[in-house]
Amino acid sequence: MRSVGNLSVSLPNNWCEDHARAADRPPTLKLVRIPRSRSSGNTLATIRRYRGEFDDDKGRSSVSLLKWSTPYYGGWEVDSLIDADFGGEPGYEIRFKRSIAGSANQDIVSSDFIAPQRHAWVSCSPMSPIDLAECRGIILSIKTE
Repeated sequence: MRSVGNLSVSLPNNWCEDHARAADRPPTLKLVRIPRSRSSGNTLATIRRYRGEFDDDKGRSSVSLLKWSTPYYGGWEVDSLIDADFGGEPGYEIRFKRSIAGSANQDIVSSDFIAPQRHAWVSCSPMSPIDLAECRGIILSIKTE
């Protein structure tokens, strides 16, 4: 069990806190998945305490502007914002699509998950679809203290 702000997080098997990448700004918790093979890299998830209200209109317009890039993963931009269900609580999944190729495997996906009632935002950096399902499970494990 790990904590960020007043959120408690149960980590899935093979995930641990990433002390090498110290939190860039509190309250943030960075987690990595132990690589599945020598050739695969560490999968990264970032958990943030989300303090805002997520109004559909305001949220959809601001989310559509999210973009990021690295030489390894390439460029990513928002593909869609969809409604999600987190254990009976409404939430959102922000799906990203690759806009510029990188040197990483092309078989990777990226999503962010927002659970307004839990005040949590989990960013799942590019990873395999299997790892993304585990990363989605992180937000389901979050409890507010």
